[in-house]
Amino acid sequence: MWAEIICGLLIYKFVRRFFKDDEISDETSSDSTALFSVAHRLEKLYGGKAYVGLRIPDADTSSRQDIDLVLLTK
Repeated sequence: MWAEIICGLLIYKFVRRFFKDDEISDETSSDSTALFSVAHRLEKLYGGKAYVGLRIPDADTSSRQDIDLVLLTK
């Protein structure tokens, strides 16, 4: 049983190292870091500029509303 677990971990480490992509993998679990990496990916895929965490005024409620991500292209 221990040999199977050790072999499984070694295979997992090998596959992870072989298929690791630095731009996609985020070692941190922060939501804001993940959102910024998604914005960066969208900028690379579609061109344009991505804005994260916008706050806009809402005339109906007289308060501000949050927009997570905006991508502007041509």
